[in-house]
Formats: sequence, structure tokens, C-alpha cells
Amino acid sequence: MIVWIVKNWRLLVVLAVVAGLVALGVAMRGAVDKPVIASAKADASAARGVTVAVQHARTVEHRVAASDAAASTDYQKGLEDGKTQLQGALDRLGAALRLRDQQLAAARAGNLSTAAAGPGRRDASAPADFLAAHGADAERLAAEADEVTRQLTACQVILANDRAVH
Repeated sequence: MIVWIVKNWRLLVVLAVVAGLVALGVAMRGAVDKPVIASAKADASAARGVTVAVQHARTVEHRVAASDAAASTDYQKGLEDGKTQLQGALDRLGAALRLRDQQLAAARAGNLSTAAAGPGRRDASAPADFLAAHGADAERLAAEADEVTRQLTACQVILANDRAVH
């Protein structure tokens, strides 16, 4: 056995060095890996927290965007409805004025029926005709006020959505 050791002394030295390095690596691994593993776990936990926060922010953003889009759609529909209502009001005003003019012409000609000349009706000409002169303007002014109300309502919805986020 001593003869074998003398013949293979280089091999034994290499094996001793390798065994020493392995022992050193195992000892260092425990010392280095524990902080690295702890740091990696902390990083993973922080990344999960960020992911959850980003998903929540996206959900809130989608909900606010949908609500804002609905408010915009309602506002646009209200504008179209307002134009239709204004045109209808102007048409009714024009029809009422034409009917009144026909009744006044009939009254002047003496062809006015007793129902048309009854209480609440006038068979004489008006000294100043506000309705004919400013009725359309009053209808347009009322339509503008309705439009401002629609704008305010849409703004309130958007502000409420923004405040709900923050």
C-alpha cells in the first residue's frame, strides 16, 4: 500500500485539493445562498405586489373609460335630441302663428266663428306682437340652455369617475 501511495502521490494530492475545494464550496454555498435566496424571495413578493397593483389599475382604467364613453354617447344623443326638439318647437310655434294670423284675418273680415271669438281669444290686432317677433329666439335660447345643462351633466359624470379613481 505504501508503494501504491508513492507511485500515485500526484493523484492523491489532486484528490485532496478537489475534496478541499468541494468542502469550501459547500460551506460557502450555505453562506452565500441564504441571502441570495432571501433577496430573490423578497423581489418575487414585490413583483407580485406590483402585478396586482397594475391589474387593479387597468381594471379601474377600463371601468372609467367605459363610463366616460357612455357619458359621451349620452351627451351626443342629447345633442341630437335637442336639435330635433328645437326644430319641433319652432315648427309648432310657426304653426301657432299661422293659425293665429288666419284667425285674425277672419276676424277682420267678419268671418270669425263664435268659438274663436270666445273668452281668452282676441279679435283685435295686438299693439306689439312679442311672440311673432321673438318666439323663435326664445325657443333657441331655451335650446341653448338645455345644451349647457347636457354639457354640465356630462362633465359631472366625468368628474365623478375621476374622483372615484383618486
